[in-house]
Amino acid sequence: MLAYAVEIAPQLAEYIRDNATFANTVVDRIVPQEQESDYNYPSRLLQVRDRAPIVTEPFWQFVVEDNFTGDRPKWEDAGVIMTKDITPFLYMKSRFLNAVHSFIACLAVRAGIKYMHEAIALPEFHLFTRLLMDDIAAATPVPREMCEQYMEQVLLRLSNEDLPDTTERICSETARKVGKYIFPILEDAYSRKVSMKRIILPVAAWLLAVREGASESGQSYHAKDTQSAITAIQQGAVISQILGLESCEQTEVVDNECHRALRDLQTQGLLTTLKNYCEGGFLNETASA
Repeated sequence: MLAYAVEIAPQLAEYIRDNATFANTVVDRIVPQEQESDYNYPSRLLQVRDRAPIVTEPFWQFVVEDNFTGDRPKWEDAGVIMTKDITPFLYMKSRFLNAVHSFIACLAVRAGIKYMHEAIALPEFHLFTRLLMDDIAAATPVPREMCEQYMEQVLLRLSNEDLPDTTERICSETARKVGKYIFPILEDAYSRKVSMKRIILPVAAWLLAVREGASESGQSYHAKDTQSAITAIQQGAVISQILGLESCEQTEVVDNECHRALRDLQTQGLLTTLKNYCEGGFLNETASA
């Protein structure tokens, strides 16, 4: 905003810098892909005709940084969380919803599962996801009690069969999501000596689906991603290469774990690998170089 204001008038940029604030926000609500049944909701619930209804999940969380130069509406009276420190909420939403959403979808496309709630309903998927979230919590600089409460909510939200959400939609632009949501978790896992084993596995499952253009059972899978990312994956690229990262000890650990997960998936199959990666329960292994 300031850079744009400078182009218009330097005095405007100076005024904004000295007199305005830009409060960070977190908007947390899943809006699935449009379904044919969505058009029945308004007439059934409200007796009105809506030509463009937007159907969402029941859960919502709005968080606003309490950083204002003057008076503000009392949004907290409507359920908005006003906070001086929005950082924990940014971590929780990006890691336990955005990243976990992608993780489950990556596993599901490899398994040939169409909807998110169908995937999470499988015992192997449900247990793995719960343990994976525990690993993410161990790698995340947020108080454990905040993580626990949010994690339980996420599992319920992703299990909502009344709001079908396709794994194909969630898996679109996964290469970008790996860079934005997933790799930061791997970085923190490395620095905090938390096992990357479960965190890497869904990404490896997605890489296999893209490379083979199919699920494990042979259903065709057409990745919705940049052509450059798809080409790189089909040529054997792993995480650091897809993200264009320079080689270092950290990226070598990540890539080695990815190679191991790929090998396990190819030799043991998805469900057996999920079961094996659940062994040890909630105990984190030390990340190995």
